[in-house]
Amino acid sequence: MGMDTSAIEVVAVGQAHAAPAAAAGMQVPAQTVVHVAGSVTAEILDGLRASLRAAAAHGFDACVVLIDKDEHRHCLVQLDPAAELFLVAPVRNPLSQWRAVARTIDTLLHTGVPHAIHLHGLLPGAVGVLALHRTRIGVPVYFSLYGFRTLNRLGKSGARALSALRRIFQNARPAPVTYVPQARRALQIWSSTGLAAAADNIPFLAHPRHESAQPLILSGGHAPSARGVENFSQLAVLLGAGENRIHFEWIGRAGATQSLHLKAAGVRVLGMDDDHALHLATGWLYVAPDAAQGFPVTLVSAMALGLPCVAMDCEQHRAVISHGDTGYLCGSVQEFLDCISTLLNDAELRARLGQAARQQAVLRFNAESFGKRLFAAYSLAAMDPAVPNLRGKS
Repeated sequence: MGMDTSAIEVVAVGQAHAAPAAAAGMQVPAQTVVHVAGSVTAEILDGLRASLRAAAAHGFDACVVLIDKDEHRHCLVQLDPAAELFLVAPVRNPLSQWRAVARTIDTLLHTGVPHAIHLHGLLPGAVGVLALHRTRIGVPVYFSLYGFRTLNRLGKSGARALSALRRIFQNARPAPVTYVPQARRALQIWSSTGLAAAADNIPFLAHPRHESAQPLILSGGHAPSARGVENFSQLAVLLGAGENRIHFEWIGRAGATQSLHLKAAGVRVLGMDDDHALHLATGWLYVAPDAAQGFPVTLVSAMALGLPCVAMDCEQHRAVISHGDTGYLCGSVQEFLDCISTLLNDAELRARLGQAARQQAVLRFNAESFGKRLFAAYSLAAMDPAVPNLRGKS
C-alpha cells in the first residue's frame, strides 16, 4: 500500500460476505466511543481526527469503522495512533458494502457495549441506526452530517435523502454533533449541540512568525475545489504582474490538473508532507479563495499561527472571522485585491489583525476547549489527562 501503519492498531474485518464472528480480534471496552465513517473524505477526516485526539487526551478509548479503500489509506496515518481501526473489505456492490459495514457494527456491539456510537455521514447514519435497531442494544447514538455542497448540487434528490434519513431516525433520533452552521439547519428537527470542530492548530503554535523578505501570500487545504484553485491562480496573475515581486504558495493537496493550473500562474505548490507550520510562519497573509465545504481547518490553523487572513464571504468563514477585526471577508475578486493590497502595504495592520486572529483561534479552537465541548455532547465526564492509568475507566 506504500504506507506505514505500524503505529496504528488495525483489525482487518476480512471478506465483506463473512459472518460477523469471522472478524477476529474485535473487542470493545465499556468506556469506548465507536465512530462509523464508511469512506474517508477530507471533511470527515477533519472531524474524526479532532474527535479521536480529544478522546485520547481525556483518557477514553476509541475505535473507527472504515471501508478499506486504497485511495484513502494515506489518511489512516493522520488518525490518532491510540484509536483502533476496523477496516471493512471493499466490494463493488454498494448494497453488499453497507451490509458488511452493518455486520461489523453488529459484531462490535456483541463483543462489548460501548459508551457511545458516533455516526459520520448520511449512509453511516442510516446503516448505523438500522444495525442498532436490529441488535436491540441500548447505546447513546450521535450523528454528524457532512457533504453539504454535494447535497446542494443534488437539489431535490438531496432533499429526499435528508427526508429519508429523518424517517429512519423517527423512532430513535441520534443526538447531533454539528461542526458547521449548515448542519444545525439541516438537523433542526433535533436539538443541536452546536459543537464546532477543533482545528489541528496546536503543533503550529510553537512556530514564531517571521515574515519572509519578499511578500508571500499563502493558500491551500486538504481537498481544494476547482473554483478555489482558479480564484487563487487569478489573484496570483493579477497581483504578481509587473514589478511587485509577490510570491505565492499553495500548501496542501492538489490534483495533477490543479497543480498545472497553479504553476502556470506562478504559484509554488507544496504537498501535505511538507512542513506546513514552517511555511505558514513565513507568510505575509493567508487567503481562503472559495467557500468552505466543511469546517475551515487550514484557515483556522493560519489564524492560530498569527497570519492575517482574507477569505471568501461564506457562512463557515463568518463563523470564525470577524470582518475588520480578525481578518477580511470578500465577495468578489476586486474585494480580494483591495484587501490583500491593503495588508501588503501596511505591516502594522498585518501584525494587529494577525495577533487578533491568533488570540481568537487559540481561545475558541484549541484542543482542550474542543475536548470539553465534545464530551459534554457525549454526556461523558472528561477526565484529567494528566492523571495516569485511567484509560477505559469511568
